Amino acid sequence: MDLGTIERALMAGRYAEAAAFAADVSRVWQNAVLYNGEGSAVAEWAAELEKMFEARFAERVPPAKGETDEMEEMQRDLKRMKAEVRAPRRVPATAQ
Repeated sequence: MDLGTIERALMAGRYAEAAAFAADVSRVWQNAVLYNGEGSAVAEWAAELEKMFEARFAERVPPAKGETDEMEEMQRDLKRMKAEVRAPRRVPATAQ
């Protein structure tokens, strides 16, 4: 699972429930640790992004059928998070 796949599914309306969306995003962070190792720079960044996502997601109430404002806002947040992942990052001193 990756953020691009989640974004495409979100844009296509494939998430019937916000919980399914959140579960897929959570899987991205889990995979970052699994494939890069605990303590790696990637795992540390994933932990930061996971905290950001959980805080933003908790602020939202899943939209009722027919309401799209919340889903559109989640789409914008996901795009911002993807941009943050792609942005050059300083490697923590512990990873050197």
